[in-house]
Amino acid sequence: MSHDEIDLTPAKQSWQERERNLALLRLANARANLAGLEEQALAPASALATADPDDIERVESIEEELGTLQAKANARFGGSAARERIAELEYKQRLVFERIGVTSYEQFAARRDAQVPAVDDDVLAFAQREYDDAQQAFLDIANLEMPDVVPDDDIDLDGEDAEIINLNVKPAAS
Repeated sequence: MSHDEIDLTPAKQSWQERERNLALLRLANARANLAGLEEQALAPASALATADPDDIERVESIEEELGTLQAKANARFGGSAARERIAELEYKQRLVFERIGVTSYEQFAARRDAQVPAVDDDVLAFAQREYDDAQQAFLDIANLEMPDVVPDDDIDLDGEDAEIINLNVKPAAS
C-alpha cells in the first residue's frame, strides 16, 4: 500500500471493544428515544388531535351557520326555507360527528378544549427504565477488568506453548 492510499477496511475489534460499542449504541438509542418522548410530552395535544382538520373546521362552520339560521327559522316570513336548511345542516353535522366519534356539538366542544398528554405515561416510564438500564449496562462493561488480549502471532507453536495446548504430534511409525 502506498503512502497516498488509505486502508478503509475496518480493524477487527476484540470482543471487549465490540461489547462496549454495542452498549454505547444501546445507550445512545435509549437516550434519543427518551429525549424525543419527553419533548412530545411537554406539548399536550387536543383530544381531537387525530381528527381530520377539515372535519373540525366543517363542524365549526356548520354550527355557526345553524346559529344564524335559528333566528331566521322563528321569523314570520322566510322561516320555512331556514328550517329546511337547518335540517340539511344537522344531517351533515351528524355525519361529521360520526367520523370524529362524538354525538353532539357540546361533546365536540368539550373534546376540542380538553388537553390530553401526547405521550402515554407508561410509554414514558418504559423509555426512562430502558435508558437507566442501558446506562448501567454501559457503565458495567466500561468498568470491567479485562485481561490483555494475546495476539495470535505471539504464540510459539513449537516450544512451550505447544506443550501447554498439546500440539506436539509425534510422527507415526511406518
